[in-house]
Amino acid sequence: MTSLLIYAIQPSAWYTAVTGKSPDPWQVSAMDSPGKRQILNCCRQSGKSEVMAVRLAHRAVFVPGSLCLAISPTLRQSGELFRRTMDLLKDEKCVEDTKTQISLPNKSRIVSLPGTEANVRGYAGVSLLCIDEAARIEAGLYEALSPMLAVSNGSLIMASTPWGPSGIFYEIWMSEGPDWEKTIIVATDCPRITPEFLEQERERMGLFFEQEYFGRFLASENAVFSLIQIQRTLDDGVLPLFPDNTEIDIPQGVSLKGTEPPRKPRQFCIMGARW
Repeated sequence: MTSLLIYAIQPSAWYTAVTGKSPDPWQVSAMDSPGKRQILNCCRQSGKSEVMAVRLAHRAVFVPGSLCLAISPTLRQSGELFRRTMDLLKDEKCVEDTKTQISLPNKSRIVSLPGTEANVRGYAGVSLLCIDEAARIEAGLYEALSPMLAVSNGSLIMASTPWGPSGIFYEIWMSEGPDWEKTIIVATDCPRITPEFLEQERERMGLFFEQEYFGRFLASENAVFSLIQIQRTLDDGVLPLFPDNTEIDIPQGVSLKGTEPPRKPRQFCIMGARW
């Protein structure tokens, strides 16, 4: 098997050839995975952004005509991921090179965008969609991104450190079924993080050390009720106090000129607490 063919089917081998670096064992698995849906629950400083950059650059180089999107919650984060990707393409002859987009001679493009719904709409036929720090994106953004993969049958990779037991990253991680290839990387899986450093972080961070370095989804310690407690109060069998067609009574003499018709359904929210 020629080197070029090996590089085409093994992004980790291509990464080593380009950079001279050897990825961690978990990075090799994540880089070389053929899965269409990957979710990476990674501790801080584990190298998840490097994995995303490799997947983006490799797809653009070896699959001509690919449109690859790199999404991060903020402009600064998306710029950092794009810079990492550009470092891997320094030997490629770029047709177009800006701060947020690069085009290759084989018609492939890599576009880096901050994570707002307004910024991402308008792209179609996406070959690879990488969402970095996915625990911090809004559900509406994910709903806007997902249809971009429909026609192209493209791949989706979400990577993040947990950020509480809520959001689309948490929901997908906790979901059951074969659709997603799930990988969790804790601090002890990363050879660059020393036990001494972890002990210092444990003393400094307290409870949230487990979230930052061991993949646990923890609620804010300032919250009155945990998400689990709230979820346990929900009961689909409870009937509403008022039917949907209940209308608001407008007092006589109140003018509503220029507004919608005054008859609108009431909205009620009732919470009970048992001690």
